[in-house]
Amino acid sequence: MNEEPTTQELRVRQEERERAARENAERLRGENDTAQFDRRADKAAYLRKKLEERAKAEREKAGAQAEDGDDGPEREGPPEEADIAPGD
Repeated sequence: MNEEPTTQELRVRQEERERAARENAERLRGENDTAQFDRRADKAAYLRKKLEERAKAEREKAGAQAEDGDDGPEREGPPEEADIAPGD
């Protein structure tokens, strides 16, 4: 079972982080710590943008594979028993 978060889940998390960092920066305007929150918000925005690019690339790859009839990457290594026809 794949336990890694999906690109969409990662994008949502980054949007939440960005929003929280920007809210903290706005709340603390005039205090010395705002630069830290501004940097965090900028980093979260950058990561969100990269996740959007990743999602787009994944969609394009899936579309290209569907057009080619490609089911995904070829499996490497020796064949499984189920792959070997009787009498081989």
